[in-house]
Amino acid sequence: MLQLEWEDVLRYYTQDWVMKEIAEYARRRWVAVEGMGRGDKRIFIRYWSRGGPPIFLEKYEDVEKVLKSFHFLKPRTFYSTINIYGEILSREDLDLPEKILASSIVWDIDGVEGYWRECVEAAKLLVETLEEEGVQTSVYLVWSGRGIHVHVNGLAISEEMRKKYHPLNISYNIVEYIIGKIWKDFEEIASSVKPTLSRTMKIENKIDIKRVFTVPLSLHRSLDLAAVCFKPTDLKSFHINWADPSDPHHNTEWREYEVGEADALAIKAVKSLKSNILPEQITVRHTRKAVSRPPGRARVIGRFPVMALLQAARYFLLTGDLEKAQSFGLNRAIFYAWAKRRGRGVTRKVSEAKVAPPLQMRKPEMRLVHLGDEGIYQDESGWFRIGEERQLPEDYRRQVIEKFERIIPYDKVWAYALDYLKQFPRDTLLSQKEFYEEVYKPVRDKFLDMILKSEEA
Repeated sequence: MLQLEWEDVLRYYTQDWVMKEIAEYARRRWVAVEGMGRGDKRIFIRYWSRGGPPIFLEKYEDVEKVLKSFHFLKPRTFYSTINIYGEILSREDLDLPEKILASSIVWDIDGVEGYWRECVEAAKLLVETLEEEGVQTSVYLVWSGRGIHVHVNGLAISEEMRKKYHPLNISYNIVEYIIGKIWKDFEEIASSVKPTLSRTMKIENKIDIKRVFTVPLSLHRSLDLAAVCFKPTDLKSFHINWADPSDPHHNTEWREYEVGEADALAIKAVKSLKSNILPEQITVRHTRKAVSRPPGRARVIGRFPVMALLQAARYFLLTGDLEKAQSFGLNRAIFYAWAKRRGRGVTRKVSEAKVAPPLQMRKPEMRLVHLGDEGIYQDESGWFRIGEERQLPEDYRRQVIEKFERIIPYDKVWAYALDYLKQFPRDTLLSQKEFYEEVYKPVRDKFLDMILKSEEA
């Protein structure tokens, strides 16, 4: 639960040293800011104004400018792209790969609250593997709130190498390559972490052209923790208390890098995987086996995104509300994943009303709504919710849309899902059991293949 009031947040960000660190890191990167709108709805801002230019921080005073310009949203968290750009004159420039000069190489170790030591162990594993590949000076880590982002400075790739292979392709391939090397050992660490309703420990490749990560020293969106930087040599002594915003333990050596240090690793990864992620190359990239997957990730897309997609399409066809559909779809996918871990069969017509924690049922701001015979909790803002976690459209984008878009444009996926569900009678869509058994289950492991085959036809 957040304890910092807006005045505390403002006081934290307007410290000279904090503004200077944020501005220096974010310089020449596209910045995003998150704040709160009406009804505690999170607002994500990437432009100075509607129709205006992208947010870039050229000097430390620009941090204060953001706080003043968007004070009505009470800015909480700063993000920036992995990309370092040349001159940006318009929004359209951001879609041009040639404007990207370098891209950070980032692994997202996403943890579960209370299990920060396991995240440190996973980071050690990753850092040791990078050292074996000759990459050490250019590595730094950022405590992200519930996990760790492991970075390799994008300038550790020489200019010559960045001209030969685009920086984004290099970053994607290196991240994927290293995940493949450590996957079995990472699974062993992750297996010791008890999952919650909405979170499990995972390591992800989130490299894409507009991906943003938390800026060092930014406050977390929902935890009173600062995104402190530290170096691999700090891993043995790291403690979660370092992220206390009242006294952050922050290592400014994130600036260190060695030009060309990661070139050999880049060549090895690119030649091994040959994955291209630039927008104009997406259709080339995914010829079913284009990307080498770590053991246990053989499917190109997992069941979770398929469940979320079909549940969202189901809700949309029944109600016509797209935003709520995305919240509903993600909510149901999270809930059924939890029910499966708890051994509760969905064919027994399990509803959240029967298994929700008692505390959740007593919350006055929560209400039970029904889609057909299925009960789901909705908060006062209209978003679906499990425990303390709301499922928002931006969460659906991150956990579902972006996973499909690595393979095929989402608009095609969405259109196919709607056409598929239209084959079934309304009564089937209104029945929890029939939807699971007759709509989802027969296609859960082949839905992506069905879409790809329809595109080839």
